[in-house]
Amino acid sequence: MSKAGRPREFQGGPRANELARFLCELAGRHSLTTRTLSTRFKGSASSSTWALYLNGTKLIPAEVLGRIVRTLFSHDPRAQEFYVTEAKRLWKAAEAETEAGPVQDGGPQTEIVRLYERLNEATEGMAKARSVAHESERVVGMLIPMAALLQSRIETLTGELSRALERERALAELHLAQARLRLERTGPNWPERRATATARSMPNKPWRRRHWKPARRSNGCGSRSRTWSRRRRRSGPCRRSSPRRNPPWT
Repeated sequence: MSKAGRPREFQGGPRANELARFLCELAGRHSLTTRTLSTRFKGSASSSTWALYLNGTKLIPAEVLGRIVRTLFSHDPRAQEFYVTEAKRLWKAAEAETEAGPVQDGGPQTEIVRLYERLNEATEGMAKARSVAHESERVVGMLIPMAALLQSRIETLTGELSRALERERALAELHLAQARLRLERTGPNWPERRATATARSMPNKPWRRRHWKPARRSNGCGSRSRTWSRRRRRSGPCRRSSPRRNPPWT
């Protein structure tokens, strides 16, 4: 590219020079030099060939032009669409001029015709730009209510989430307070204390005495031997078929 402060000299026809101005505008907006273009878009052309593209001497291939525009405006689809359309229009006009051959100088009338053509093309470009801007405004107008609705939903869901967290926090605090109260009532040595309380609540009852009663048993000889049988008081007297007699030693 030319040095700063020095205007570039275009050496092609009117259409080729207009395409070259378009390329220079894109390169200047993104701070691209001929060497940078050659390095960034590998396989397109050398730096010297890029210099010929930028001064209008040589027509840039349509594939390379479309690749440059799509790469530089990949972040903005609408701007990319607009510049791709403009680049195609300028390239077709430059190609038609190249195929028709050099224009003969017809004096002031030829220059006036060229100016009218350029003015017409500029007017068409302005109309397309306004159409794109109008479409963008329409899309923006559709997006604003949608954004407001989404913002309202976000606020509602945020409030519900905050309330749910507060309920969970209050419930957890209640459970913690109940656990602390139970711990204060029982204490760390609750099993020992419970055993002591149980022992204190039970009366100190001695073991029940076992009463011994003499029992008579026949030894088969008509006499009765003295034996002892251990019986509990609650068992009651034994039932006998014969009446009870006093023992022989009484």
